[in-house]
Amino acid sequence: MQQTIDPTQTESPGDKFLKQLRAATGPMHTALEANPVSASLMSPEITSAIYMRYLSLMSEVISFSEKVVFPALMDIIPDLDQRHKLPQIHADLHALNFIGGADMKLFYPVDKSFSVPFALGYMYVIEGSTLGGRVILKHIQSKLGIEEQKGGSFFSGYGADTGVRWKGFLSALTKYAESTGTGDEIIKGAQHAFAAIDHYFAENSVPHAH
Repeated sequence: MQQTIDPTQTESPGDKFLKQLRAATGPMHTALEANPVSASLMSPEITSAIYMRYLSLMSEVISFSEKVVFPALMDIIPDLDQRHKLPQIHADLHALNFIGGADMKLFYPVDKSFSVPFALGYMYVIEGSTLGGRVILKHIQSKLGIEEQKGGSFFSGYGADTGVRWKGFLSALTKYAESTGTGDEIIKGAQHAFAAIDHYFAENSVPHAH
């Protein structure tokens, strides 16, 4: 007689934690995707101005991440130095001859140094955003004629390695959560990141030009 496998028996502690993390951040993730600034990217009416506005806002978010979050994770994420995204955003804005952003507020949601688990939660949000990038890239290529190497490098993520890089990050994240018992703090960091980015987009959203 064939034995039935109970899925709860085979689920690793790491998988369990990731489920918890997704459940705890799901509604905030959905809210951020519904934010007009995020939603405008996939709009059939997207313009170069809307796209550049989004990139300039993200340059603030990524800059904060690389200045404040990265230093806390030097010993945790083995390929951290290959995960910088600011050069791509700057290259894209340069390729599109972007001039502006003077009206934008700075993104600096916390003024203290990050604990490692809180920083991991933050990075979970930033790294996770690379996964949807390929879909967005396809859309802006068809609507705006943007090329991957000319204005679209940020959304090209890690190219063909995007999936592998994401798995590598999750592996380091779950390993750390298990060995330190700091899952709650990781979840707090991720929730904070989603809420902070959502708030930042909301306070910097501009009405569409007519």
